[in-house]
Amino acid sequence: MSIILLLLLSIVGAIFYRMGGSSKYNTKVRDFGVPCCVLLYLIPFSLHNYASLLYWCTCLLSFGLTFGAQTTYWKKKGEETKWWNWALVGLANGLSILPFVWYTGNWLPFLFRTVFLTVCTAVWSERVDNVVWEEGGRGALIVGSLWLLT
Repeated sequence: MSIILLLLLSIVGAIFYRMGGSSKYNTKVRDFGVPCCVLLYLIPFSLHNYASLLYWCTCLLSFGLTFGAQTTYWKKKGEETKWWNWALVGLANGLSILPFVWYTGNWLPFLFRTVFLTVCTAVWSERVDNVVWEEGGRGALIVGSLWLLT
C-alpha cells in the first residue's frame, strides 16, 4: 500500500510543483501542495505517536520548512539559475524534514535522502530542458525520495 501511496503523492507533488511554476496559477499551489504531499506520506509511518504533542509539533515544523524550501531558488531576482542553485534547492528540501527525523531518529536514511536530493535535483534541473518535465520532475523527486526514509 505504501508504494501506491508514494506513487500517487509523487504524481500529485509533481503536478503541484509545476502548477506553482506556471503563470496560470499562484506559486502558493507549490508552496502548500508539495509540503502536504510530504506529510501525507510521512504521517502514517508513526501511527503510534498520534497522541503526542511533540510529534505534531515536529510535523508542523517540517511542513513549515518544506514550505520555505519551495519559495526560493537561492539566487537574486533576475540572475540565471546555476547548478549550485539547484543543488541548494535539493539540499533545502532534504533538510526540511529534519524536525520529523529528529523525532523518529531515522538519521542515516535522512542523510542519504538529503544527499540524493541535492545531487539529483541539480542534475535533473540542468539536464532537462522542457520546463513542464523539469518542474514536475523536481516535485516528484521531493516526494518520491521519501521512500529512502522507510
